[in-house]
Amino acid sequence: MNVLLITQTLTKGGSERTVAKLSNLLAPIFNVYILIIDKSKPIDYPYAGQLLFFEDFKPGNKTGLWSKIKTFKAIKKKFAINTSISFLEGPNFNNILSRNGDKVLVSVRGHKSSFFKTKGLKWKAEEYAIKLLYNFSDAVVAASQGIAEDLVTNFNLKPAKVRAIPNFYEIPEIESQAQQRLPEYDFIFANCQVLVTSGRLSFSKGQNHLLKIFLNLKTQYPKLKLMILGDGELYEYLLKFAVEHNLKVYSWNDSVVPDESYDLFFLGFVSNPFAFISKSTVFVFTSYWEGFPNALAEAIVCNTPVISSDCLSGPREILFSNLSYTETVSYPLKSASGYLLPNLNVANGSELEEVYTIWQTSIASVLDSGRNSELLFTNEEFLQRFNKEKIGKMWIDLINE
Repeated sequence: MNVLLITQTLTKGGSERTVAKLSNLLAPIFNVYILIIDKSKPIDYPYAGQLLFFEDFKPGNKTGLWSKIKTFKAIKKKFAINTSISFLEGPNFNNILSRNGDKVLVSVRGHKSSFFKTKGLKWKAEEYAIKLLYNFSDAVVAASQGIAEDLVTNFNLKPAKVRAIPNFYEIPEIESQAQQRLPEYDFIFANCQVLVTSGRLSFSKGQNHLLKIFLNLKTQYPKLKLMILGDGELYEYLLKFAVEHNLKVYSWNDSVVPDESYDLFFLGFVSNPFAFISKSTVFVFTSYWEGFPNALAEAIVCNTPVISSDCLSGPREILFSNLSYTETVSYPLKSASGYLLPNLNVANGSELEEVYTIWQTSIASVLDSGRNSELLFTNEEFLQRFNKEKIGKMWIDLINE
């Protein structure tokens, strides 16, 4: 059977990494082709199968929608594709419109109604296209149950059409990378308690709140450090806030060697985040909304206690096996791997201060008890639910239906 994976790029990103991992999972069973739409971007993830570049099949300089659809159809025909799996909205729309006797599966990675609430009128066309087109696919694969419920409730998708298949994790590989030594930072991890977070620096990720919570905790824990792995448009804002509040800041582009006198570490995108996360005291995740956050899940694989906001999708499924989305969390919920806390995307004023207090108290409880404590945080349940074999079987069964 010939399987085509369609993606905009294989450049850094959660969806792109999922495509690469899925190709490695499917290649021993199927003939896998990966169709990349944007040839100009680098390949950042190891993959399996044959790479195809959309640009190589385009007829001349034609750029219109129907010319593009004809090219997709021609590619599917040329390689006798039986099943086409696309990721993110642009590739999904093209996959549906270019059906050529193949089974069409589209993958949705984010909580779409939360996303569209933050966007203007120019995004209305995409929102309408999801409602119009996705029911014409053979199945819509949601990265979490929360996304699946959102698509049915807010985008009029048929319940029987939507499948929730979460991400899977290369657990031995993550555990191995987590053991890597970090000589420049050994003294910090040995002598200080460290909060760590990972992800793109943006307002939707809530790192602005994390910095304020960290600042408040510093009065109680003077030696506490915060390490932020990632980069993005919020970097300058966070840096300015930190400097204005007298935090000593180390940034990845500084020429100095970091030492214990620094409070806050902006480390940018690191090749092995697991080495930092596994050695930290707590992984803190402050996102307003998510699909199925890899950073949070991988922190649990690293066996680091996690504290996460309650998004409309993702974290509660990662931390709990049977917690429904019927109501939001308003107080700390302890799981085997950490705490689920109220979302920080609330109005300013007394309500936000109350949420800050909940976060600070929960983080302090972990700091006070230490890594090996009576809290008994463990990743055993998570590893059973999200291992490669279990999630892989869900994909293979769907392709073979």
